[in-house]
Amino acid sequence: MGRSSGALATVLVVSASLLLGVGVGFAGLLAHRHAVRSDGVALPWGLVLSLATVYAVITALAVTPGGVRSAAGCGAGWLLFVLVAQRTRPEGDYLVAGDGLGIGFVLGGMVVVAAAVVRCVARASRAPGVP
Repeated sequence: MGRSSGALATVLVVSASLLLGVGVGFAGLLAHRHAVRSDGVALPWGLVLSLATVYAVITALAVTPGGVRSAAGCGAGWLLFVLVAQRTRPEGDYLVAGDGLGIGFVLGGMVVVAAAVVRCVARASRAPGVP
């Protein structure tokens, strides 16, 4: 009984983390295009905010009872959502533009997700008693 309930709890935690990653990806998709223009220079605060948020959420999930599994699930959810959102639709429209902000969001996000998950795994491997 204990083993199957533990497996079920793990599946539920990872599924919830995956959905959280999708939500963070959606919020980042909405925010990444925002910028402030000052003296002819565009400051992409939305892009910075969206990348910082995904890093913070993944890092925070690593200290929850789900641990690295939660962090990896969130990263996978973010990645899945962004890759699906990046595709061009048959009608010719798209959600992530192919300009600097769009490419920065997709590629920068992939780097941030990978760095956050690797950091969580490295931190967990140094901690004693982590499953």
